[in-house]
Amino acid sequence: MRYSSPAARSSQLPDIKEQIFADKFGRAVKAQRMGNLDKARGLVLELLAVNVRHVESLHLLGVIEYQCKHLEVAAKMFQRAIAVNSRNPVYHCDLGKIWMDMGRLEEAAAEFDQALKLRPDFADGHHSLGNLHSAKGEFEQAVSCYLRALKSTPCDANLCTNLGNAYLHQGKVEVALKMYGHALRFDSGNLDAHLNMGTAYLSQNEWEKALECYEKALKIQPRHALTLYNIGVCYQKRKMYDEAQSAYEKALEVEPDSNTVCLNLIAVLRLKKDVETSEKYCRQLIARNPKHAEAHCGIADLYFDQHRYELAIEYYRKALELRPEYAEAYSNLGCVYSNMGAMAEAEQCYEKALALDPDHVNAHCNMAFLLLTRGDYEKGLYHHEWRYRHQSGAVPRFPGPQWDGRALHGERVLLYGEQGIGDSLQFLRYLPMVSAAGATVLLAVQAPLRRLVEELDGIEERFYNGDALSEYDYQCALLSLPLAFHTTPETIPAAVPYLKIPAEAQQTADALDWPATGLRVGLVWSGNPNHTNDHNRSIPLRDLAPLWQLEGVNFFSLQMGAGTAQLDEAPGPLTDLTTGITDFADTAARMARLDLVIAVDTSVAHLAGALGLPVWVLLPNVPDWRWFYERTDSPWYPSMRLFRQPEVGDWATVANNLRNALAALAAEKAGGLAQ
Repeated sequence: MRYSSPAARSSQLPDIKEQIFADKFGRAVKAQRMGNLDKARGLVLELLAVNVRHVESLHLLGVIEYQCKHLEVAAKMFQRAIAVNSRNPVYHCDLGKIWMDMGRLEEAAAEFDQALKLRPDFADGHHSLGNLHSAKGEFEQAVSCYLRALKSTPCDANLCTNLGNAYLHQGKVEVALKMYGHALRFDSGNLDAHLNMGTAYLSQNEWEKALECYEKALKIQPRHALTLYNIGVCYQKRKMYDEAQSAYEKALEVEPDSNTVCLNLIAVLRLKKDVETSEKYCRQLIARNPKHAEAHCGIADLYFDQHRYELAIEYYRKALELRPEYAEAYSNLGCVYSNMGAMAEAEQCYEKALALDPDHVNAHCNMAFLLLTRGDYEKGLYHHEWRYRHQSGAVPRFPGPQWDGRALHGERVLLYGEQGIGDSLQFLRYLPMVSAAGATVLLAVQAPLRRLVEELDGIEERFYNGDALSEYDYQCALLSLPLAFHTTPETIPAAVPYLKIPAEAQQTADALDWPATGLRVGLVWSGNPNHTNDHNRSIPLRDLAPLWQLEGVNFFSLQMGAGTAQLDEAPGPLTDLTTGITDFADTAARMARLDLVIAVDTSVAHLAGALGLPVWVLLPNVPDWRWFYERTDSPWYPSMRLFRQPEVGDWATVANNLRNALAALAAEKAGGLAQ
């Protein structure tokens, strides 16, 4: 906001009254600039009492009232100034800013246009019109206005910052960063430039650079809520949840009623599994605003995490009553129904979520799991491709065009493992098919698979965790190969084994002390505790106690990771077979010396299946998509048998069924030996 200077006077000696008047106006201007607005207002009112048409005083009073957020009064003052002098572009421009702040955009545009008619090179007019276009989301027009303003005022830090913002909204991040850099050269203490530069880096997932910018902004204004919030976002993205929580809590100290900050804090507390504190903030949010749909959804999420599904349904339904178009609530409600085995209800929820928001990533991913588990691969594999867009960034994607199964003539195709080792093991079966399509195959997978992968034929180059990649023409994740080949349950390539055990690993396994009699059974009862569904798929070792009721069975532990803490709680003799295992080749060699592997849904199950070894897999009531519904066999692995929970959490029935099946197998082996 600007104000005009007194008009130039003649060289004649000034009248004493005019001199006093001018002196008082000067003191009013100084008080306004010093932030002493009450004093400035008092002086200006004294001037207007003497001369109600003193245009500079009218304008200055408008500026003062604007700074005091008295927009209606400020607008009247500017209008009175214009009535006295309609040829001053500053007055029109400042009135336009008032109208813009009041949401009267058409009137604001008219005033900015008038200012530019009076002075076509008026930088503040072009700048203000650019701000108006930005407010309307018209960023191309905004850039044009800002560039015109920049010709007259190239060192205006605020102008450079606003131009950077317009470029950022257009997705032109590099140009935006350049403009923020210009702004900071002209004004190193420009809070908005630091803040928005951080946001630009944030949009590129450059958390460290973003955080550096936000820390600089915080030094300029230590209690700036938006800066603290953005710092929290950076830490949250980097999974530094304690630091994120601290930043969000500081932001709430500045703005206690910020729903956005509160919701992010709730999300972080949920990730930290701090249910009590998370629920406290949810209820505070609801107390402030009983019709806050996100808060009800947040409490529902907490109940979902605790497997209190009926309460979760109640709160998701409440959120949907408050906001019927809430796609996220529909998607999450579908997850509850899915975990309860109510697939028809789950599908309806996902369909509603996608009808409301066709680009809802979670709904697409959830629908994919439902359809694939049902066996509808045609639709399910399409939805499954949405996993790349998930905000968690858990699914990496290499640059370059994705191979879609088209015939090739030697082009180089990079195939890569994108998620767990079990996924890589399952879909390595497609490599010969990719070669047969005419591709030169490059493979990038997890380092623990190195020795197994070295045994595979038809691979031009192999890469492991962190290796620099060679050039390639196409890329495709191993999990996207079923889509590339239009796989259906009937056309799954299931020829096993498709993996080979290295000779040196087999020799090491052969040298171990193996029992001469009895059935040899390997056990894996626990998966990765960080897996989102591990609470459903892992089983306490003690729950397998019925297996030890059998005679003639030797049990061996193939368990790695956190589950090994349960070894001391084994219900009976259990030989640890993992000593000396360095990778999956060692695991494969040891499994090959067993009669049977019994495992929960982990990479070991996939390894046994890929080797064509007998393997029994223990599945929760709602399994991962690759195991389908109800089947006791797997079209992916001919040597596999599936044991399913009849109801959610019912591992007891699974253990009893295992015992009966194992008893039959032990009797069969004993009978064979007797013959």
